[in-house]
Order: sequence, then structure tokens, then C-alpha cells
Amino acid sequence: MQEKSEFKAFNPDEYEVVMQAIGPERGKHYVLHNKKAGKYGLLYNKKSTDDASFYTPYLMHIIGKKCGINVPETELGFYLINDINKTTYRDSFFESSLVYTGIDPIFGSNVSHAAEDVIEGTYLTENEQAAKRRREQDRGRVQKMNFEEYVESNVYYLVSRGSKPKHEYSKTEVDKMRQELIDRAMFGLKLGIHGKTNIDMYDHKNATLSPYYLASHNMFLMGINNEWIEKTLEKSDEEFKQSMEYELKTQYGVPYNYTVPTSEQLLAHIFERYPDQAERAYKKVTAFTLEDLEAELATYTHLDESHKKMALRIFEMREKEFQKVYKEYQKSKSKE
Repeated sequence: MQEKSEFKAFNPDEYEVVMQAIGPERGKHYVLHNKKAGKYGLLYNKKSTDDASFYTPYLMHIIGKKCGINVPETELGFYLINDINKTTYRDSFFESSLVYTGIDPIFGSNVSHAAEDVIEGTYLTENEQAAKRRREQDRGRVQKMNFEEYVESNVYYLVSRGSKPKHEYSKTEVDKMRQELIDRAMFGLKLGIHGKTNIDMYDHKNATLSPYYLASHNMFLMGINNEWIEKTLEKSDEEFKQSMEYELKTQYGVPYNYTVPTSEQLLAHIFERYPDQAERAYKKVTAFTLEDLEAELATYTHLDESHKKMALRIFEMREKEFQKVYKEYQKSKSKE
């Protein structure tokens, strides 16, 4: 009896290719129009025989929903692209994740997006004190953005380009923005990914955070060939951890940003700098457990066992790191 696939067929009569676009991870994707639902999405398709990275946007969607993170709606399917460049894969049928953007790329002309560079540049231009700190810390900087810069620049942009004057935003409203940004960053850190946080505006105002998109192609290393995966799985826990610190580098730095922080160092810094928000975020992002991941991966019929084992080992490693840092935070808190 043939095993039932988790992929559905994207019927070309219902799902139409309308254009190509650059995704959050700077890769090129087909844009599909789901005519029945009236929605547009980016197609993340299989690129080679060993490639399983097409699963990752969908997996991030599943985990994000369980953790209460605003991630884009995503579905799995096969799509037949008639004019595909067939040198990239064996045929035109692609196992794919379809990530809905929430924006009509053709008729959404009144919608604008502020990317990280714009958000950070605006924050530094309009805040001399922040710009001075940045200049003082800039020499020897190995990462583009510190964690505080990520949080505070986004909060500043949301308030200064919001639906009402800056002075009308209450502390509660600003704290809610800051909490969501920290939730997202800790969610990404837990999974070993980089995420994309843009700000959407309508008629150049009414700024809101866009969903948290996957911006790295190496979640759980699903895009790496099986031979490398199997060799890496043979490593001891300490060797494996060192390999993962290299493969899954943290997205944000810590002052003074002279070296790339490990995941534990960045997490400890978040707890030190934003203790209340970090504690709430911790409870959110740990809602999805190793057992949950194992059960989810068991349903993925096109994912080989080596990649499943790698995903589970990375998740377990980060879960232990989070538990260790949280325990240390609670211990230091009890001494106050």
C-alpha cells in the first residue's frame, strides 16, 4: 500500500504563476496566485536530490503557530511549472512550501515596506545619542547589528511612523511592540535561524510589523547533502556543538560586538538586558517540545532519516542551552 503524502497538488487552474520575486533570504522564487483564496505566495521548491530545505518554511510555520509567533501562513504541495529551467532538477514537479506574503504584488501600490537597513538608518539618523553609541562601538564590529539596536530601532520606527503621533503611544503599547520583537528573536535563536522582520506601511504611515519570515536557508541544515549530515551526526556532543556554532551563527551581536556571540552568550545577554520580556518569551518559545518535533517530522514522507536525526539533535541541543541559561537567570534573580 502506497504511503499517503503530506503534499497536495497545486492545480495550475487554481494556482497561477504571475511573476518571480526575491524572498527574505535573497533567493529568487516564483510568485503563485491562489485564485480561489485570493492570496499570493512565494514558492520554496526542491533544488536538488538531497535538498530538503523546501520543508523549512512550512516547519517554521507549524512551530511558530504553536509558540504564538506571527509567522506567515504556509502550505505544502507539488507544482508543475511549465517553463521551468530543467537543468536545476530532474523534472518540473517540485516539492514545495508556498509561503503567503499577505500582500498583492501587483495591486498593492499603496503598500510600502521598510527593510532592516532602512529601519536602522532612520533610527540612527534621527537619534544622535544612538548614533554616537554606534560610532563608539563600530571599530572591530563583526556583526552588523547589536541586539539592542534591533529592538530599539524597530520600536522607534513603529512609533514614529505609526497611526498616531508619537506622544500618544502609551507605555503599554510600546512594551507590547518590544515584547513581540524579543519573542521573534528568541524564537529564531531557539531554532538556529535568521528571521526577517520588516515593517509594512499603508500610504507611508500606519506602520505594523510584517510576519516573521524565514531569512536563512539552513534551518536544521536541511539543504546540506546526506554524506555531510551523516558524518556530522557521528561527532561527540562537544564537537557537534562547536560545528553548530559555526554553521548556525547568531543573528545579532552584543556590545561591543568584537566576536560573534554563541547562542548561549546572546541568550544570556537578552535575559540581562530585557529580563521581564525574555522570561515571557522563554515560556512562549519552549511551548514546542522535542517530542512535538519528533511527531511532526514523522509525518514528512519526503524527508530522509538523516535529516530528521539532524533536526532533532539541533533542536535538543538548543533546548538544553535554553534550559541552562534560564536556570542561571532564575538563580541570579533569587539572589537579588
